[in-house]
Amino acid sequence: MTDWLPSAKHRARVDVVYTKWTELQGDVWQTVRVSFEDLRPNPYFQPPDAQAGAPIDVSEVKGVAFAPQDPKSGRLSVSKLIVSR
Repeated sequence: MTDWLPSAKHRARVDVVYTKWTELQGDVWQTVRVSFEDLRPNPYFQPPDAQAGAPIDVSEVKGVAFAPQDPKSGRLSVSKLIVSR
């Protein structure tokens, strides 16, 4: 099985959608950690009211999404989500 790229993204107070892609190996469960320092503005989508260039502001996160970016079928399990300063 080939590697696949899950995308973790969130929409912060400045309405910017941030994304982090991670290379994963197929057929093996893996732990993935994403720090806020690793998040970058999504180059493919931003809401019309996004404040481009504003520093990341996680004081009012409006959502978190996890999305496999491979057209092949697979499994994704989120067993623990911890948000900390």
